[in-house]
Amino acid sequence: MSTRNNACGILLWRLLFVSAGALFLLTGLPGDLRAAIVLKVMAANPSKEDAQIASIKAYLPKEVKPDDVLGKGDLQLVYDSQQGSYFVSGDFELKPGETFEQDIELRDIWSVPVNEIETLRHELERIGKQLKNTEYADRFEGMYKEITLKLDQIESAARFPPANPEQHISSYREHLNILASIRADLDLARGFMSQSRAYSTGAIFKFVGAVMLFLGILGASFYFVWLRQLNAVAGASGSSGDTPAAGTGADRKGPSAGAPPAGKG
Repeated sequence: MSTRNNACGILLWRLLFVSAGALFLLTGLPGDLRAAIVLKVMAANPSKEDAQIASIKAYLPKEVKPDDVLGKGDLQLVYDSQQGSYFVSGDFELKPGETFEQDIELRDIWSVPVNEIETLRHELERIGKQLKNTEYADRFEGMYKEITLKLDQIESAARFPPANPEQHISSYREHLNILASIRADLDLARGFMSQSRAYSTGAIFKFVGAVMLFLGILGASFYFVWLRQLNAVAGASGSSGDTPAAGTGADRKGPSAGAPPAGKG
């Protein structure tokens, strides 16, 4: 008589999450960004006398969508809204000592596209050119080196993914966090760029205009002072020319031209 074997489900859970390295196999050529990952589901009937029904329930990685499942055999694909991920399930009658195995083939979606990395590199270069010779150039230089190092790391992992699928998926999730930090840094750099643009166009023109206005006022002041001094000097010279010289004309002391000499009668 067949009985439902709950122990099989518990054993399967432990196999999937404790010995994941033994259950996941990465297939495909090295460097193939769309290779397949094979999840091997296993269950066994430990009884040597009675047939039992093995209840299988195995959660897939959270990133997996129905279109990413390339093969699952007779297992059913079900979505768990509480967990936010899909799982495969099924009930199978196992004879005494029988083992059940089923491969679940998944599309390898755990690689950052190379073109996305190149897009970020181009954006980094564009911002660097805009911030060159600005007050943010030194600050951006450190950000540039750090972002470049992160992109090199992600690109290397994308071209040569780890052979261990568990490490492959873990690295992908880590790279997503790194990409998020890179985008945040680029947003900050764009803020530098907008501030620098405002400074270089508006503020600089205002500054240059103020300096030119100041120089114009200063030059005009010097001109009017010089003109006033010149008029003062010219006026003083004119006054000196109009005054009679001492001992000439009416101011000259002595007998007048028509008066007879004194003492002669």
